[in-house]
Amino acid sequence: MLQVTDHVTINLTNGGPRMRYFIAGGGEYGSHYVRKLRIALAKGTVALEEIVVVDRDPNCLAIKEIDKIPIGRLYVSDWAAFGEEVWSHRQAWADDVWVPAPIAPHILAGWILERIRREFGLDANPVRDAMPLPKIPYAKSLPDGRVLLSHAPGLCPLGCIEPGECAITKNVRWWEMRQTIDEIVAKSMNPPIDEVAMFFCKHHCDAGEYDVGGIRMKTIYEEGDRVCDIAKSGRGRIGVATFSSCHGVLNVFDLQASLVRTQKCVQCGSEFRCGAEAGKDHCWCAELAHVMPVRGTGGCYCPECLKLEIGLHLRGTGLVTLQEA
Repeated sequence: MLQVTDHVTINLTNGGPRMRYFIAGGGEYGSHYVRKLRIALAKGTVALEEIVVVDRDPNCLAIKEIDKIPIGRLYVSDWAAFGEEVWSHRQAWADDVWVPAPIAPHILAGWILERIRREFGLDANPVRDAMPLPKIPYAKSLPDGRVLLSHAPGLCPLGCIEPGECAITKNVRWWEMRQTIDEIVAKSMNPPIDEVAMFFCKHHCDAGEYDVGGIRMKTIYEEGDRVCDIAKSGRGRIGVATFSSCHGVLNVFDLQASLVRTQKCVQCGSEFRCGAEAGKDHCWCAELAHVMPVRGTGGCYCPECLKLEIGLHLRGTGLVTLQEA
């Protein structure tokens, strides 16, 4: 029988454990979460070490809310760079919480794929074969391989904590997204999926009043390890799923030996990736104008230098003006 997962309230007061909340993005949702946590802190409902908003924009919307909290700060970074920080702070951050944005790229999948590429030299090619989609209100496969899923029969209220009673239907919530994803994986294509990293977003912070849901960093490390164990063999098929009780996103990837190598630019000396990235059958340079022969230097140009060389060559032949190049 299906066990509906209700919100989880963790007592962080009265000497309980302190933690950091890392919030994905400093836009509308990030600002909303910071505001809710500020109220919780003022009422003594939670005891946090730090609230960290991660956004690449130093002037993001959440700054206004962060400035109202002594323990709040903005970490300026893109998702990939912050993922490197996550993997390198395993012990220090294990008890902290990652608060994902409801509308965002599949950030956790990106972190795992970069770790697999770095540690095992494998590329991850998105599996775009049509997976059996469940008959739920929303299930859609995107061209990039993501499968978007939702049991919600309409537009959910911003503060919904996915309780036992659906906020839209006002009836008992009979579904649990984890079970839906399990069913998709069980009926998946051939070859089967070897392992799926499951990231369940729970409502940690007094969910009855403050709608802030997150994923323990410890879970991110443990689930990441499970799919990385598959990568150790040099190939395999893995999945990454991030989900709450009602909504989710699933990716499936085939792992294979990387066709990409790290090169040093013969012009500027910077390092760059050379070769066919996952999901492509050609190197990035094949997409640029083919206007000059490869120089016999025994090496390659980085993207910036190659574009500059092509521009200089075109101007020298009179095919384009300086402004056009």
